Amino acid sequence: MKKKILIIIGSLDLGGTEKQLLKITKKLCKYYSFTILTFHKKGLIYKEFEKLDVDLVDISGSTKINIIIKSFKIIYKIKKLLKKINPEIVHYYLPQSYILGGIVSYFDSKRKLIMSRRSMNQYQKKYFFVSLLEKVLHKKMNLIFANSQAVKKQLLEEECVKEDVCKIIYNGINNPINLKKSKDNKKVSILCLANLIPYKNHNLIISACAQLSSNLDYKILLAGSGNSSYVNQLKNRVNELNLKEKIVFLGQVKDPTQILTICDIGILVSDEEGFSNTILEYMSYKLPIIATKVGGNSESIKDGLNGFLIEKNNIQQLKEKLTLLIGNRKLRKKMGSNGSEISRKEFGLNNTVKMYKYYYDNLLN
Repeated sequence: MKKKILIIIGSLDLGGTEKQLLKITKKLCKYYSFTILTFHKKGLIYKEFEKLDVDLVDISGSTKINIIIKSFKIIYKIKKLLKKINPEIVHYYLPQSYILGGIVSYFDSKRKLIMSRRSMNQYQKKYFFVSLLEKVLHKKMNLIFANSQAVKKQLLEEECVKEDVCKIIYNGINNPINLKKSKDNKKVSILCLANLIPYKNHNLIISACAQLSSNLDYKILLAGSGNSSYVNQLKNRVNELNLKEKIVFLGQVKDPTQILTICDIGILVSDEEGFSNTILEYMSYKLPIIATKVGGNSESIKDGLNGFLIEKNNIQQLKEKLTLLIGNRKLRKKMGSNGSEISRKEFGLNNTVKMYKYYYDNLLN
């Protein structure tokens, strides 16, 4: 009889956490009986989870009701589901599920509890009560998973989590087999694979692009979706700077495989990151990377070896590194190969799966 694990998450949308959960669950569902509860919305990759041997429960309902009333309804439904399926482990992904589900589980000593922190804790600074509440919930957790050294450091130093409770499990990825990069064209393709939200700082890319030499032959592809108002702001700025020939908005890309294959450089200039799946995808497809020195980025990017780390919001540094990589095919190829090797050795999906299984089994036994 498989042991039961309940995973609580807001939605199964097309984000790094959700995609990583899909890969992990796919590997682990032969060992455990998973139920995945979504309460915000089903999300774009919900159908991918339906193909797995897992039970899916969506309690999202209407989005028009008052947020406080909706929160109480979600708490009630979580409590009801816990009683119905009686899981041995409850695993929370992302802050909202941790708070709502954690409130239910706080008074429940029957189950083992896990929280996965996937980002830095900047969100707590906007809502002070969230910081206080999470510190209380941390004390009830049997395990807290951080996806980078940077995230773990915050949990230990700022949120009073005990060392023996906090474990690092890096995101995992499989390098494509027999990868064949498209033949080099004269025009260099640069990919930014990130949803169009302010902290991903696409404005920095646009600003740097406006300062690049007109002699450089390149195109920047922005793959991701976002709030229509913010996306329009970005598009208007591109138009105002006469960059329509240089910057292309691709919209939401469910499977970026084909784009990764044809691109030459990957960039990610976020103001904050926990540990980026996008960077691992760049590495696995042999793209040299330019990324900001935030969160866990320096744990996957070895500056000068498989990419360059720049200071947050530094236009000059981004401009310099883009100019260097656009103009040096040999350097791009060398860095891309280095990145592929690092992702294979240090961030293989099988290692990540083994870590999850090890900690799950320890709690269950």
